Amino acid sequence: MGDCCRIPKSKYVEMRNGNNDTHQVFVNCCELLIAQGFRQGKCFTKTGWQQLVSMFNNEAGKDWNRVQLKNHWFSMRKEYQVLHELLRCTGIEYDHQTNTIVADDWWWDRKIQANKDFVKFRGRDCGEIFHKYSQLFGDAYDSEKYALSPTKLSKKGFDDDNVWERVGNTDKVACKCGDAR
Repeated sequence: MGDCCRIPKSKYVEMRNGNNDTHQVFVNCCELLIAQGFRQGKCFTKTGWQQLVSMFNNEAGKDWNRVQLKNHWFSMRKEYQVLHELLRCTGIEYDHQTNTIVADDWWWDRKIQANKDFVKFRGRDCGEIFHKYSQLFGDAYDSEKYALSPTKLSKKGFDDDNVWERVGNTDKVACKCGDAR
């Protein structure tokens, strides 16, 4: 990807850090377009992107192109994915009062050493990403690699006969993992 396809540093800083109003306009426009059905899978449709560029530029008083807004969308999605990867870890708690991740210092040190992207969430208010971004990316998050299947369960040492049961004469399968029988 050439330089013409990247957000100039000054615009990225304005969007994410320097001018939170611009970022909020972007998020609000995205929410509206998603509600109107312009998102397909993880991203907007072609018409959705056209609508987003027009709506964002009108609301924010900017002259940004599709590529610049797309870069910001994907950077937001990356933040959302990293936060949810972090929240799947054991040994932490998400404090809904302060919107922070609560964990011991040794835990943070170990996790940050394993994934440098986690450092930005240490002591940070994650409320916007946790709540707002969930509305934007929640249904589109690629969770397939974490989905349980009989093959994955058997690789983990689960006995398929004890975990799965057939429902009637359909191909649907009910998981008995959480039953307290």
